[in-house]
Formats: sequence, structure tokens, C-alpha cells
Amino acid sequence: MVKICPIPGKDPNSPWDRRWAAGIFALSLAIRLAHLLLIAKRSPFFSTPLLDAGEYFEQAVAIASGKNHPFTVFWHPPGYVYFLASIFRLFGTALMPPLLLQILLGAGTAVLTYRIGHLWFDARVGIIAGVGAAVYGPLVFFDTELLGVSLSVFLLLLGFALCPAVDGQRWRWLGAGIAAGAAAVTNASLLPLALPLALAARKHAGWVLVGLGLVVLPITLRNYRVGGEAVLISSNGGINLFLGNNPDYEKTIGIRPGYRWKTLVNEPYENGVTSQGEASRYFIRKVAAFARTQPVHFLEIQGRKIRLFFGGDEIMRNQAIYPYRQWSAVLATLLWKVPGLAFPFGVILPLSLVGMVFGRRADVLLAACSLLFVVTIAFFVTSRYRLPIVPFLLVFAGEGLRCLWLQPGLRKAATIVLVPAFLAANIGQRAMTTQMNPDALLTLANAEAERGNRSRTIALLEEAVAIDPEYAEAWSKLGTYRHDLGQLAEAEDAYQRALELNPRSREALLSYAALKVRKGDPGAARALYRQVLRDYPGDPVAMSALEALGQAIPPGARGRP
Repeated sequence: MVKICPIPGKDPNSPWDRRWAAGIFALSLAIRLAHLLLIAKRSPFFSTPLLDAGEYFEQAVAIASGKNHPFTVFWHPPGYVYFLASIFRLFGTALMPPLLLQILLGAGTAVLTYRIGHLWFDARVGIIAGVGAAVYGPLVFFDTELLGVSLSVFLLLLGFALCPAVDGQRWRWLGAGIAAGAAAVTNASLLPLALPLALAARKHAGWVLVGLGLVVLPITLRNYRVGGEAVLISSNGGINLFLGNNPDYEKTIGIRPGYRWKTLVNEPYENGVTSQGEASRYFIRKVAAFARTQPVHFLEIQGRKIRLFFGGDEIMRNQAIYPYRQWSAVLATLLWKVPGLAFPFGVILPLSLVGMVFGRRADVLLAACSLLFVVTIAFFVTSRYRLPIVPFLLVFAGEGLRCLWLQPGLRKAATIVLVPAFLAANIGQRAMTTQMNPDALLTLANAEAERGNRSRTIALLEEAVAIDPEYAEAWSKLGTYRHDLGQLAEAEDAYQRALELNPRSREALLSYAALKVRKGDPGAARALYRQVLRDYPGDPVAMSALEALGQAIPPGARGRP
């Protein structure tokens, strides 16, 4: 049985606790604000939301302007987009207002981590955990990114912090369920975390589930009413599961926005699927077939993901993290690697395992950690998706330090856990890089082109293809911008390279055809436009260009009437 308040007679709302909470909040806020101001001034990527962040930004701007959500069935969990849209309605579409609110949420996360440590263990553990959350580098980093991590982690911890210190208080269990539901509609993988809350509530578990339903069921009903499918929260779960569980795992896990991603997303529809929910189930069936027909390979991949989970590396998903250290002295201090040590996860993980094994039991927190671990491993391991477990690990790390400090008799036994865990987290980790990922460079290049900075655009694209010579979209864009500057020979080389990598690239085919027209080779241009119409029947640009070149539209190339 969990003892929610393990210190007899200690009021978790005492003035002493509030002073510590205020101090942790102030420390967290100061660190995050300093980091935000530094990257706002120095990072070239600050004003350009990258990849997923760009999608969230565009969708939120559309909703704030009065339009409906672009998906009839939500693709991403919708909580963060509507959170952003609400801020944009109030303050306009500048990036600073939501980021300032997110650093407040990040400071709140540190306070909630402190409170959870205090409620389940004692004041010392709470203080260690809260200060740890205040200075934990990846938490600081994601609090200044438009990715919903700050919101979902804050809401998740709020659910656990609302657990009452005494029996009764049904409203607090209801609030815990509502917070868990809000976290789930921001990050659907957090939905299972309602289970340990319900177990902690015991006879009041129904109130947790009612709170959960009050938030999640309206999302399900909206998906059914607008999209005709009773998708619980979002429809991207199946493809995310597939990315981390398939025979070509090493390739699919690295798929980035572009033709390979579009090809994968469209695969279910090429095979007769007609709805988003069924597309998600299509990928789930592929994963099940892989596990059934190639069990050894499937288990090997799970082992690799477990190794990545316990490693100290902060693995990118949306963008590389370590390069931001060059623009923020705060992040450079709080996130780093040297041979034999990946800070901070390489320190937190071993200490947390000591707390789990030798500390006082907190079954609800152990269950939360176990579920978050399983969910992360079931999909794929990145810094962003591992982050929700970190506050719980910080609590157990605080308990681990308490054990090592106050119980000398445990130190020898704890070493048996501490040393191998430290080695697993820190040995063999990759070196830090200062290079941004190529798709981030492409996004910034497009933004620079919109600002009219063509030379900077070309430099970024050249950097992108130098890092990834098989990045077809970057080659195509490089050809376009060189074409605009009159660098025709260089543009032709770039188009040819793009088409070698992706022969069906509509953008490269059309741009290369326009180049051929400009160079006085209408025959080659006609051939390229006809190729566009073979791959994309009815394409209006290709048809108009062929007619302008005096070429009849081939039969069947106009597409469906």
C-alpha cells in the first residue's frame, strides 16, 4: 500500500515547503529565461519553427484566425495546437509569448517534481528532485521549443501532485484524472499513466477515470463527428509504432520530411485504405506481422532500443540538440558529454536505479516509470519522447542520494547497481556535434529565401547536401535557387542529382523543364513535362507548359474528368 504522505504530522502545504517551492520556481525560471534570451539573440533557428514545430505553428495560426483544424481526424494529439492557438488569439503570432508561458510551465514542472518527491518520500528527496528538474538541461531546452513537451510534462506531473495526502478529497482525484487526460490529448503516449493514478486512488479510482473521460471523450466524439471515425485521440500512433518496429528499422527511424516520408504515409492508401484510422491499423498489422514472422529480429530491435533508452545520449527527433550549446552558455553548462560521462542523464539514471532498488517503496511512481519505459521502447527512443520519465527518475535519484548519504550500510550493495548502470549510461556514447540536421537546414534555407537572402539560402542548402548527399529535396531546392540567380550549369547539376535520388520529384521535374526552356532546349523540356503528367496526371503546370510549347496533351494525361 502506498503511503502518500510518509512523514507523520508533516503538512505538505506548510510555509516551510512553500518557501522551498518558491526558491525552486525562481531558480528554474531564471535559468530558462536566460537560455531563452540567449538563443533568441544568437540562434539563427530561433525565428524559424522547425519540422513538427512548424506544423504546430501553422495549424495554430490557422485556428487562431478562425479556421477549422486542417485534419478531420486529428493526426497529432490536438492539445498543444489549441494551446498555441489560444495564445495567438490573445497576443498575436509572435513566438515569444508562448515560449515565455512555456518557461513558466517548466518552472512549474520543477516545483511539481519537488512536491511529488516530498509527498512520496520526504522533504530532502523533494528538494533534490526539484533542484534537479530546475537545472536539467534537456528540460530547459524543450521549454523553449514549440513542441508541446513543456505542456504535456507539466500536466502529467500535476496529476501526480494532486494525489491527496489524506483519504477522501474526491475532487483532488477528479483533478488528477483531468490533468492526466489533458496530458494525454497533448501526448497520446501518456494515456496509460492514468492507470497508476487510479491504483493510488483505490476506492476513488472512478473519480480519476471520470476526470480522464471528461477530457478524452470529447476528442473522440469530435473525430467521429467530423471525420466519421471513433479514433480515441489521434491517428499517428500506427505509423509511429511502425517506424520503430520493422525489418528496416535503421532506415525508417531516420526518415525525415520529404518524399520518403510521403511515400510511407501514402502506403496504406496505395493498398486500398480509405481512412486515417484504418491507415493507423494498417501499420499496426505490419508490426504484428513482423513480430510474428521474424521474432528474433524483432527482439533484437527491442534490445537496441533498450540500450538507447539507458544511454546518456540526447537523441534528436525534430532537430539536433547539442548544436544549441554554441548559442547558449546556459545549455552548454547543463548539457554536455566527455569520454565516459554523458551529463545529465548519465548521472541521473544510475542514482535513480539505486533509489528504486534500495529506497523506500513508492509503488505508484515505480508503476509510472515502468509504463513510461514500456511505451517509449514500444515506439522509438529519442530525447523528446524519453523526457516525461525524467521527473520521476529525478525523484528516485533524490531517494538514491538519500540512501547513499544517510545509510552507509547500503553503499556496498548499492555499488552493485550503481557501477553497471553508470557504465551502461555513459560508455560508448557518441560525441557531441555542432552540426544541425539537414532537414532543419532546409527549413531555415526556405525561410531565408522568403526574406530575400539568396546567398545565405544557397550556403545552407550546400551545407545540407554536404551532410546528407542523398537528400533529394535539398538538391532540388538548391537547383531552384541557383536557377533564380542565373547559375544555370550549377542548377542543372543539382536538378539531375535530385532526380537521380527521386525520379518522381514533381518539383525537380518542373524546375528542370523550366531550365531547359530557358536554355533553348524545348524538346528536353517537353519530355520532362510529359514525365510529370505520367506520374501526376492532370498536373496544371505541366499541361499549361506543354500547350505553350505547342505540344498536344498525351491521351490520359489530363487525369480524371
